[in-house]
Amino acid sequence: MLFPPLIQSMKQDIQEVIKTPKCEENTTFSSASSLCPQSPSIVSHHCTSRAAASTPLCPPQKILNGSLSCPTHRTASNIPSCLPLISTDTRNVSCQTVVSSLVPCDACAQVQSSLRETGDALVELCQSEGLPSSLQRLLVAVDDTLEQGRLTAGDVSQWSIEQRRDMGRVGKHLLEVRSTVQPLRNSLLAAEREREEFRAQLGRAQEELKRERATHQASKKQLEQRLQEVQVSREETERRLQDEHEELRRGTVSLEESNSKLKAGISLQKERLHKLECERDELHQEVKAMQVEEEARSKLEEKTQVLEAQLSTTQLLFDKEKSKYQNACRQQESLQAKQRSLLERVDALDQECEELQGQLGKSEDRQTDLQERLTHISEEKDQLETQLAQEQALCSELQQEKQRLESHVGELKDSVNQLSGEVQELAQRERLLVAFPELNPLPQGSPQNSLPQQLWIHPVSA
Repeated sequence: MLFPPLIQSMKQDIQEVIKTPKCEENTTFSSASSLCPQSPSIVSHHCTSRAAASTPLCPPQKILNGSLSCPTHRTASNIPSCLPLISTDTRNVSCQTVVSSLVPCDACAQVQSSLRETGDALVELCQSEGLPSSLQRLLVAVDDTLEQGRLTAGDVSQWSIEQRRDMGRVGKHLLEVRSTVQPLRNSLLAAEREREEFRAQLGRAQEELKRERATHQASKKQLEQRLQEVQVSREETERRLQDEHEELRRGTVSLEESNSKLKAGISLQKERLHKLECERDELHQEVKAMQVEEEARSKLEEKTQVLEAQLSTTQLLFDKEKSKYQNACRQQESLQAKQRSLLERVDALDQECEELQGQLGKSEDRQTDLQERLTHISEEKDQLETQLAQEQALCSELQQEKQRLESHVGELKDSVNQLSGEVQELAQRERLLVAFPELNPLPQGSPQNSLPQQLWIHPVSA
């Protein structure tokens, strides 16, 4: 970048101008002109006075008798103490008078012109970087009021202050730019390293490409040889194919004739196939209906098994109740036998009572005994009659239970007979399906699922 060298040169020029010592002292004007001695080693030093503060800076012009003099008249005691001692090696130069001091000298004009050039360069730099410039306003004011080389010491001091401000702005901006540029430099270095790596990879890839080209050339030569061989074989194959094409053409004519015949046969076969498809659809519908019936039959079989289980349980209950009834009948018969025997005994007792009543008059002693015996027999008779009434009630209950069980058994027999008829019909249909397997539908589902059905059908068909 060009900014740091330019800024350094501008700093050096400004420092050379600013470092000039300023001497302030009380001077008096004289109508006569005085000489201003100067040494070659201090041409750049300036001497100013309070009386001439508004006049432009002017360097001393002459060395006279080993003493330094300025354009203003002063005594030997008023010589400024800031001036260095003058060496004896001197020379005569022209001296500037009070009148000529109002005109800018060549040194001031050259210094101010160089200062103006550096200021313009600094203003252009600030404008190019988009920074505000304090020196620009001062330059505009100087251009409007003063000419080249007529700046006072205060103007130069203000100039240096504004120029330092602008240089501070430029320096701060330069630091910001460096902080922004440094990551870019790092990324540029990384990109250069990647570029070198890519170049190395490119070199390796070029070498591999050269080797591949060499192998490709060799394979290309081999392929050209094979192509020539293939062309020769192709010509032979073309001749052979032409012969075969002629034969195929003749065969095609014969095949077309046979094809026309086959088309007529195919049309007939299509008609027959259409009829067979219609029949197949009808058979499929019948098979589906039979499948529905088969499902109904399986459900009925399940119901039949359930009813048979219920029937077996009912039969067991019936057998139990029947045995109970038989026992009750036997008990009733035994009770009836006892009742008959008791009735016979009652009749015998009645007869005996009559006999005893007839004999009562004969013997009162025997009457008391017979009375007691009669009361005892009557009590036993009452007990037997109550027991007989209980047994008759139990017998009537058993009779009602028997009638209810007989009616339930009749209903079960009717349902069993109905299910047996349906089973026989379904068995007859299965025999038809076994006898005519072409009516069977296409198997749907896995063979494992249809295996129990097949095992069930075959014993029925056998």
